Amino acid sequence: MSDKKIFKHPIRVYIEDTDAAGIVYHPNHIKFFERARTEMLRECGFTKTLLEEKEKVLFVIKTITVDYKTPAFMDDLLEVHTFLEDYKPTRFYFSQEIYRSQTLIASAKMTVVCVNKTYRPASLPQSLIDKLT
Repeated sequence: MSDKKIFKHPIRVYIEDTDAAGIVYHPNHIKFFERARTEMLRECGFTKTLLEEKEKVLFVIKTITVDYKTPAFMDDLLEVHTFLEDYKPTRFYFSQEIYRSQTLIASAKMTVVCVNKTYRPASLPQSLIDKLT
């Protein structure tokens, strides 16, 4: 992992993120991963609007696998690490990890496909590849 560019994004857990047991409700981890990927794009100079208007592309999740390790609780300050594992002409392969201090809370692997406005596969923007690698 040391040779990969890691993007880090803080997430505070609010009551709306928790279930009746007081722990982060499992689908909310996916929301945290999504927020971190969105902020990674922003850090690279891209927004959803810019990608749609300038590059004429969108990104959609093809697959996602989440491995839950230990619970997170209301008021925890978490940090989501996002890094690009690999890419092909029309898709990115990302890994993401959620930490509370040094404790791994959850990890995910996902395939993100680049599509055009008719939702057909499209080439990844080279300028974005350059920023992520």
